Amino acid sequence: MTRKFVVLKAFTDLVDKRHVYNAGDFYPREGVELDEERAELLASADNARKESLIVEVSVKEAVEEDEEVKVIEPDGITAETVTAPEIDGVPKEFPVHTGGGYYELSNGNKVQGKHAAIQAEKELGK
Repeated sequence: MTRKFVVLKAFTDLVDKRHVYNAGDFYPREGVELDEERAELLASADNARKESLIVEVSVKEAVEEDEEVKVIEPDGITAETVTAPEIDGVPKEFPVHTGGGYYELSNGNKVQGKHAAIQAEKELGK
């Protein structure tokens, strides 16, 4: 199985054509081969920012329709259960990650940041 990493803190990757990675993005981005040494550097505090920017996670390669998936998150963040989207593309659970660190809420609004989106969605449910 290929090693997968998730970005903890937004950063600009100086080795990857100054690509901007936002918190919650997978590292490396799609179409870029994982450089093990670079990933280890970014996961440690031995980089220019002196802090861990990515964390290794376990990712299930294929998700069946309506199969529940346990999301494994870094230290101090509670894992949540999410449901795979329906075939017609309509998600069953909100907020939905739309890319670039933004999440769509059930009312159609977009919020930046996963935790802010979860909190906003909870507020909508009240």
